[in-house]
Amino acid sequence: MATHTFDIAFCTFPYTGVVRKEAARYMVTNALAMRREPRVGRIIPIEVDDTPITMARNLAVRTALDEGADFIMMLDSDMSPDCELDESPDALPFFDSTFEFMVEHYHKNGPCVVFAPYCGVPPTENIYVFRWCNTESHAPGVGGGPVSLEQFTREDAAMRTGFEQVGAGATGLIIYDARIFRDPHYKPEWFYYDYGDEFKSNKASTEDVANLRDISSLGYPVYVNWHAWAAHMKVKKVRKPVIPTLDSVGRKYADAVESRRRAFEKRVIVKPGVIPTLQREVIGKEDPNGEEVQPSGDGRVGIPGPPILWDGTPIEEDLQVQQADEGAAGSAEESGTG
Repeated sequence: MATHTFDIAFCTFPYTGVVRKEAARYMVTNALAMRREPRVGRIIPIEVDDTPITMARNLAVRTALDEGADFIMMLDSDMSPDCELDESPDALPFFDSTFEFMVEHYHKNGPCVVFAPYCGVPPTENIYVFRWCNTESHAPGVGGGPVSLEQFTREDAAMRTGFEQVGAGATGLIIYDARIFRDPHYKPEWFYYDYGDEFKSNKASTEDVANLRDISSLGYPVYVNWHAWAAHMKVKKVRKPVIPTLDSVGRKYADAVESRRRAFEKRVIVKPGVIPTLQREVIGKEDPNGEEVQPSGDGRVGIPGPPILWDGTPIEEDLQVQQADEGAAGSAEESGTG
């Protein structure tokens, strides 16, 4: 049986011909990775050196569709992909892990989008990953009340791994299933800014968030690949040193103790609808203090702290969810249907 191959458009945006060395290096290594993959057919290079970025991205997608691409990959010039590979035990190369995920999704679940997470610029360094949130439960109307896109917190993002379906994100490093752009219900323009006033003097959302928000709203799943963080290379104005003080250091230590987080803990993203068993997953056989980790009598690892397996509900509610699930399982066994 012949191997199904996928033609990939590789889109870059070297404004005024400038690309950071990190992005340039990735272009080479990623091209080699594509060549080694037998399921990759044509590699279609697309460069758009123009502004505004909204027009540049729309042109790149239009060109990719005209070329018959199956997947559309975008890389911004200020990205340093796969920045955690040498430091994080759960890090995976973006292209290899994402391509494998999307090929399986292509055959089993249809079109999707996968992007790499990264942060904003200092001093905020917020997370460019968004989820749908509401402010009221069981409210009248569609969706049970007002719905909005909210950013993941830095603490949430630091604990995550795997692929997670989200509401929107950034497009600095991303792969689209091109069938999404061929959907007649998804009308161009695909990339645009949202403005906060009639004069268009206040940008309410960037073109990448608007794009992925619209795709998510059409019902196509948008995933973040928490395995494959990218570094966002921005110039920082370095000023006179500011040294830590005794009170600020003390507060940071107190926060760390109260959080009860360990350096090797992760929240594992599982498939939607799956209620995981609440137990700790430990990377390696020893904790950071060099002590061997021993399971407790019920099979859970004997380290204090919150559970790390996560099924999409707030972590504070997981125990209640698990208890309800165990109760349902017990009822099924008694009735002979479990």
